[in-house]
Amino acid sequence: MDPSTSDGADKPKRKRRTKEEIEQEKVEKEMKKIRREMNAAKNSKCEQFLFCYVDRAVFIFNDGIETEINTRFTERAISSQLAFVDGDYGFGKIVWKRKRIDAVLEDGKVKSLTTLDLEGHFIHVVDEGTFGKLTKNNNLAGFIDKITKEHCHQNAIMTLVVYGQGGPRDTVVSVSFFTLKLFVE
Repeated sequence: MDPSTSDGADKPKRKRRTKEEIEQEKVEKEMKKIRREMNAAKNSKCEQFLFCYVDRAVFIFNDGIETEINTRFTERAISSQLAFVDGDYGFGKIVWKRKRIDAVLEDGKVKSLTTLDLEGHFIHVVDEGTFGKLTKNNNLAGFIDKITKEHCHQNAIMTLVVYGQGGPRDTVVSVSFFTLKLFVE
């Protein structure tokens, strides 16, 4: 048979898709798009998805801290991810929240739901006088336990920053031992 005279009767007919199939395909594409964004929020470019909240009480120790923090975030082009708060997360605390993206199917349409989840790691800043009193009275372990529990995260990890000129020099060994003890328990 001559291909130039063929009327196309030998070709299989292409199946016509229904509106439901087309809509389902659109929903699947949108879900895949949101899943890619979700994975990016978890795995790569983590700095883009991390927001920092600094309690203004931290600036009591030194006025230059606010300027320094602003400069660091501006240098990294993430200044919009920095917020100064008034005790929202605790006095003298610096916390991070990670942007979480979820896909929600609502009325047959896929919507992206964005929330901010509190990270487990946080910083608590104290002055050298407070730190000295805590160590002299053997209350440092209780203080760390209390502040960690207040953080409201199941895997809370605190970094204690002592601001001053002489506080922890004579107590570094006991602080290191306490940290080791926490990991063992």
